[in-house]
Amino acid sequence: MLVHHRFNFIALLLTLCVFVLGISAASAETLSPYEQKFVTPTKRGVFHKDRNVWVYTSSFAKRFGMPTQWIDDSLTGAEAIAYRTKFTDGLSCGFSGNPDSCINSYQCAFDIYLTDEDSANLPWKNDQQQGFAQREIYRSARFMTLSKQDDRRYNKVRKRWGVDTSVGGLQSIVYVFGEPIKKSLVTGSGTMRAIEFDRETLPGLDYLQLTSCLIINETDRVGFWFSTPKNWSITKTGKALHKVSVPDSFMHRAKASYEQRGKPQSLSTKVLKRPKAPTVTPLNTDDDIDLYGDTWNE
Repeated sequence: MLVHHRFNFIALLLTLCVFVLGISAASAETLSPYEQKFVTPTKRGVFHKDRNVWVYTSSFAKRFGMPTQWIDDSLTGAEAIAYRTKFTDGLSCGFSGNPDSCINSYQCAFDIYLTDEDSANLPWKNDQQQGFAQREIYRSARFMTLSKQDDRRYNKVRKRWGVDTSVGGLQSIVYVFGEPIKKSLVTGSGTMRAIEFDRETLPGLDYLQLTSCLIINETDRVGFWFSTPKNWSITKTGKALHKVSVPDSFMHRAKASYEQRGKPQSLSTKVLKRPKAPTVTPLNTDDDIDLYGDTWNE
């Protein structure tokens, strides 16, 4: 009788194990490649956490294995946008009148992915195909899974190409926001700077990085308008070469991410805690890492 009960107990344990494993396998199958790698990795070990705030079209999500939660087909003029606060090796000091109250310098970066057709409308300065202000390992492309064979093959070819760091870039980018007021089509506007671009980062897909921290507080009807230089009447006429309409929900999430960038700290306090003079290490230290060789996931 004891042997019989023991056998039943072991059989029950085995059944439970199979059931749990089945649930785990089913759960893994429902996760996107992005979630399996960067949210709840199926393999144990250290993994890279994505700091980007995303919005993209359904076709972009399907192509690059992105989760459905950030799909918003009200995004027009671009296939995807990724926002992140980029910290640099500089220091900004003087907060609250204290010269020792400092914070790491940062940029507000918007990575934009466009089709070849949309990119062709942009006011490029010349025919330069690539331009990078700095080598950055954690750009948003790192978190896109290359599932298509053509994408993987093209990426391997690109690894052999040189990178031109003298950014040619674009001539004029204006951000706009808000409802029309008086004679203007928008409430307000400002300028953005293009610091990186790749006019064929993957087949049919171009990449552009814009920076501006002033725009981050605007969450209503935000758009990126591309125009020729000194087109001061663009907010009145709306005559831009290309427009990207940004969903409000994305700008709200980007603003929340920006507000978590960190608070100023006193350098004198750090000196008391450390025997040596304080040093600031940039978050992205990738001097010895190949730009394309460690960017994409396959």
